[in-house]
Amino acid sequence: MCYISVKNLSITFNKNKLFKDVSFNINKSSLVALTTPSSKGKTTLLNIINGNIPCDNILINNKTISDKTKTKITLITANVNYYSKTVLEELTLISNNILKIKKYLKEFKLIDYINMSPYELNYIQMQKLNLIKALLNKSEIILIDNIFCYFDKYSKLEYIGLLKKYQIDKGKTIIFTTTNLEDAIFSDKIIIIDKEVLYDGSIEKIYLNDQIIKKSKLNIPLENELLEKLKLYDVIDKVTYTIEEVVDEICK
Repeated sequence: MCYISVKNLSITFNKNKLFKDVSFNINKSSLVALTTPSSKGKTTLLNIINGNIPCDNILINNKTISDKTKTKITLITANVNYYSKTVLEELTLISNNILKIKKYLKEFKLIDYINMSPYELNYIQMQKLNLIKALLNKSEIILIDNIFCYFDKYSKLEYIGLLKKYQIDKGKTIIFTTTNLEDAIFSDKIIIIDKEVLYDGSIEKIYLNDQIIKKSKLNIPLENELLEKLKLYDVIDKVTYTIEEVVDEICK
């Protein structure tokens, strides 16, 4: 079911065209990766969906974004702001359900930090705490903007796995921005924009479209770069192999 609808969105900033007639739909309870080249409008688009920038080209549940709609949306960014002495106190600002708070802290591997200051957490732990706050706030839409720059590969995979879990278990609609194709591994779909929509579809099919990948200027997973090189030197005849298939092909 279409939940978020963007229709013919055009934005110019400081004489630079960010978007030109951009249109796409996002279903309710889906996990979506939104990608553009660096500094090409990802943050602007999430701020529009969040209601920070007024715009009539975006509908949520067939309605323009109102103050009531905003209460159902949480925007998580790389910046952090906390207002309490401890992690527990910070979370009780949102919910008094201590059992639920402790449940989330255990699932996010933060239970040992419950009585510590939020500012004693490392960056990745802070972003986990921010996601817990969004869940406790019962946000229907969670927007995540460019937080993965300080994540290592495994922490990023763990965090995106948590997004997938709560998308499925709690029916959350989650949109996160990235410049890396591999970050979209668990996404229901990936939307690639460079002024116009270059691609709007499943992560599996994007790897079958070399031209879109090259045009998007996104960071390509190492294994796909390897497949491109092997095809270039006629070691394999296509780039749609799995790594296991490539090994078998080379070892023949």
